[in-house]
Amino acid sequence: MSAEQMGEISKRLSVTFAVVSIVFVAVLAISPVKDYFSEWRRFQRDYVRYAQSRPDTKRLLTSFHPGIDQIWIPKMKVVDRCTTCHIGISEPGLKDSTVPQPFRSHPPIPHSPADWGCVICHRGQGLATEVPEAHQTTLAWEQPALPIRYIQASCGTCHLADLPQTPRLNKGR
Repeated sequence: MSAEQMGEISKRLSVTFAVVSIVFVAVLAISPVKDYFSEWRRFQRDYVRYAQSRPDTKRLLTSFHPGIDQIWIPKMKVVDRCTTCHIGISEPGLKDSTVPQPFRSHPPIPHSPADWGCVICHRGQGLATEVPEAHQTTLAWEQPALPIRYIQASCGTCHLADLPQTPRLNKGR
């Protein structure tokens, strides 16, 4: 090969390397930007704004921890990230029907949502951090969140005896 051909090859390699480097940096930049604009982060920002508009701001924000919240129940093979968006689920001061979802607290139940999560009773995809993936049937998940009228049926997953709090389940049995 002549020196001229070697110089041409070297120039092409330099240009190719520069283009590939720019593409690589752009791809690396997309991930944190995409994460910053994720749906769960928007819910958490909205929760902070909502909490700041209330008289009990300090209490609500003291118990709030930004980031993905995950409950793991190894015995039942359940991972639950629902409380990442449903932030006020255990806050007694957020039970009023004027509190917007997903910030409203859960009605009284015998189990703590902080210990059991949501998917044990409500089904849905516990690993999801976006509303459609968490609540609806997708190609990767066939169990959508249960409509409220069927929630008592979930109690029968763990509780084999009749329960006074579940008349529909008892009647179905």
